[in-house]
Amino acid sequence: KDLLITMPAGDFITCNYKTVYDFSFAYAVPVNPRIANMRYAKDIGLVQETMAIYASMPTTTERRLVRYHLVPKE
Repeated sequence: KDLLITMPAGDFITCNYKTVYDFSFAYAVPVNPRIANMRYAKDIGLVQETMAIYASMPTTTERRLVRYHLVPKE
């Protein structure tokens, strides 16, 4: 679904691409499954990404678009 989010670079209407990582029981994973979300804005691209860096850590890392520049169409 479209969602309005506010980033340091501005406000964007985004759609979400969700990825689920389901680890087998052979690994000692504190949170299973791990979920990564990538939010894309039309004509801009990726504006927010939330993901787990390591399977062994229960925390997630979030990256946000800080600035961007649009190249004019010729």
